[in-house]
Amino acid sequence: MVEYRSSRTGCQGRCTSPVTPVAASIAALSAGEIVCALGDFDHDAVLLSSWSIRKVTAAPEVLLVGAVAGVGVLHTMVPDHWAPITLIARQRRWSRGEVTRAAVIAGTGHTISTLLIGGVVWAAGVAFATRFGNLISIASSIALIAFGGWFAISSFRELQSGGDCHDHSRELQEPAAQSSRTTLLLILGSSPMVEGIPAFFAAGKYGPGLIAVMAGVFAVATIATYVILCDSSFAGLRLVKLGPLERYGEVLSGAFIALIGCVFLAFPVL
Repeated sequence: MVEYRSSRTGCQGRCTSPVTPVAASIAALSAGEIVCALGDFDHDAVLLSSWSIRKVTAAPEVLLVGAVAGVGVLHTMVPDHWAPITLIARQRRWSRGEVTRAAVIAGTGHTISTLLIGGVVWAAGVAFATRFGNLISIASSIALIAFGGWFAISSFRELQSGGDCHDHSRELQEPAAQSSRTTLLLILGSSPMVEGIPAFFAAGKYGPGLIAVMAGVFAVATIATYVILCDSSFAGLRLVKLGPLERYGEVLSGAFIALIGCVFLAFPVL
C-alpha cells in the first residue's frame, strides 16, 4: 500500500496498487486526485492543458455548425431558389417589403423541409433519407416547370384577349394572384438541403443540444441568404428595361422559370 501527500496543496490519498505511486495514481484515481497526487506540478499549466483538451474536443462540434451554415448559404445561392421570386416580383410590381416577406417565407419553408428530412434520417437512415430528399427535389423541379409554363401561357392568353399584363393596380388583391404567389412559395420552400443531412446525422452522438444549435444556425443562414439575394436582385432587375418586349414580360418570366426547372431537373446540384 502506498500513501502520498502533496507538500504544496496538502492533498493526500492511499493506493493499494503494486506499482509506483505516480503510476498508480494515474491508473486508478480520479482527475482531481491525480492533481493532488502530483501537487508539486504547476497547477496553472495543468488547468491550461485541461482547457486545451476541451478546446480540441469541441472542434468537431464547431466544424459541424460551420458546415451547416456554409452549406445553407451556398445551397440557397443556387438560382432555382431565389430567381423565380425576383422575376415574379418584378412583373407583379411587388413592393420591397413584399419581396422580403416572400423570401422569409420561402427560406422558412426550406429550413422546415430540411429538418423534416433530418427526422427521416433517425427513422430510416441516411441512405433512405437522402433518396427521399432527392425525390422531393425532383418533384420541386417538375412543379417549377409546371408553374412557369402555366404563368407564361396564362399571361400570353391574357395578351391575346386584349388584356394588358402591366395593369396590376388591383391584381395583388385578386385571389388568383394570391394563389399563384402561395403556390410559388410552397414549391420553393419544399426543396430540402439534402447535402446537409449527413452533418445532422453525425451530430447525433453529441446530443440534442448541438442539433438544436445547428438547426438554428442553418435557419438563420438560409433565410438571411434568401432575403439578401432576393432584395438585391429585385433592386437590380427593376432597373432593367426590355423595351418593346416589356409587354411580354410576364410571358418571358414564366418561360424563364420553367427553363430553370428544366435545367435543375436535368442537372441536379443537390
